[in-house]
Amino acid sequence: YDFEDLDAKHISVVERLPYFQRSGGEDHLFSFHYVDLFPSWRKFIPKSIFLTPETEVGFERSLEEFSVDQLHFPPFDSLKDLSVPPFLNAKDVLGFHRNAKPIQSRTYLAAFAGKLWTDVTEAADTRSKVARLGNIPGVAIHAFSTIKNMLGSEQLQEFMGNARFCLAPRGRAAWSVRFFETLWAGCVPVILSDHYQPPFAQLFDLSEFAIKWPVSKIDESLVQYLQ
Repeated sequence: YDFEDLDAKHISVVERLPYFQRSGGEDHLFSFHYVDLFPSWRKFIPKSIFLTPETEVGFERSLEEFSVDQLHFPPFDSLKDLSVPPFLNAKDVLGFHRNAKPIQSRTYLAAFAGKLWTDVTEAADTRSKVARLGNIPGVAIHAFSTIKNMLGSEQLQEFMGNARFCLAPRGRAAWSVRFFETLWAGCVPVILSDHYQPPFAQLFDLSEFAIKWPVSKIDESLVQYLQ
């Protein structure tokens, strides 16, 4: 489906909801991987509650590409919406757990493996800064421009399971699956995404098990802090 078809299908579903109009949708929950898969949501369901892993942009695009200002009309409202984890394959989860070395046996101080996403401005800016950290001793970076250069599942699990800190920069959107993989790999996640709000912040104190570092300061000062 293209966006026009998706929009029409979502509108059709909303219009058939029997109790939607009683509160303007305020008591309805919608689960979206990306909210802008329903392009007209601001018109039809602006008051509804969204469950989504994404807390900055409505789809995998640079902010400059949106016809609606995502900063003034954000697809995620922390006063009503809930950040939730994405789907993770059970086989991969078990693989990260199996390949997680004891902390004292890990070779790298920090590590990251992932695509640079040069077609999304914010992703390219953040991940290129991360890639430059690879020149610092103790930091292992495997950044690539094409999928053919990506690590296999087992290689990635061994790679992350051999680092004390795992970097989780924003990708094509604010969230990245690396954050969740990091938890299973047993390394401390370092979130490098200014507008990402991890799930269940009301239940867990993020500062107890993760680090959130400003994108503007992805440089040697980050490595010094981790040391």
